[in-house]
Amino acid sequence: MVYGFDVDGVLANFIDAYTDLFVKMTGKDLFPERPFEPPCWNYPQHFGYGEDVCNYNTGAVWKHIKSSDDFWERLAPYDWTSPLMTEVRRLSYKGHDVYFVTDRTGINAKRQTERWLGRFFTDPTVIISADKGLVAKALKMHAYVDDRPENIEQVVQHAPNTAAYLFSRGYNRQREVFGSIRVEPDETGRLMATDPSSGISWYPLAEKSV
Repeated sequence: MVYGFDVDGVLANFIDAYTDLFVKMTGKDLFPERPFEPPCWNYPQHFGYGEDVCNYNTGAVWKHIKSSDDFWERLAPYDWTSPLMTEVRRLSYKGHDVYFVTDRTGINAKRQTERWLGRFFTDPTVIISADKGLVAKALKMHAYVDDRPENIEQVVQHAPNTAAYLFSRGYNRQREVFGSIRVEPDETGRLMATDPSSGISWYPLAEKSV
C-alpha cells in the first residue's frame, strides 16, 4: 500500500514559528495569549496584520521564509509527532511505501524537510508539490492525510480511490470535505477517525481500513 502525509500542521509546528516571525518582524504582537489555535487559515490577517507582511508573494514574512536556509528545518514537532511517526515507521517496516508531500518553498526546502523528518524516519521520501491530488493519483495512494481542506478536495477529485483524511485543526473545523474523513491523534499519537452520526471511532491507518 502507498501512504501520503502532509508535513506542516500535521507533523511540524509551522504555526508557532510563523506567529513568532510576525511579532519579530513587525514589532507588534496582535495575536491572542499563547498557546492558541488559529480560528482560520489566514489568521494573521484575521488578527490585524496587513498585506505588506502577510502576502505570500510580496509580504515581508514570506520573503524571510523563502530566503532562509533553515526556517523549515528548525520547526518544532507537536506533542503527537513522535508517537504518530512511530505508527508511520511501522507502516514502512511492513513494506508499505510512505511519502511526505509538502508545498514548502525557499532555499533547499526539500533538503530542509528531509533533515527535519530524519529525526523520526530513516531516508524519508519528500515530494514538493502544491498539487496534492495529482500526486495521490500518480502514486496510486491508498491513503493521504492533510490539514488543508483544499488539498483534501484535490485528492477527492483527482484520486477517488485514495482514502482522504482531513487532519482536524481549529482553522479547518468549519470546513467539511465531502468524500473525506476527519481524523485527529489520540493520547497515544494514533490517528483516530470518528463517525459523527454514531460516535464510533476507529483507526483508519490500520491495513484493512483502506
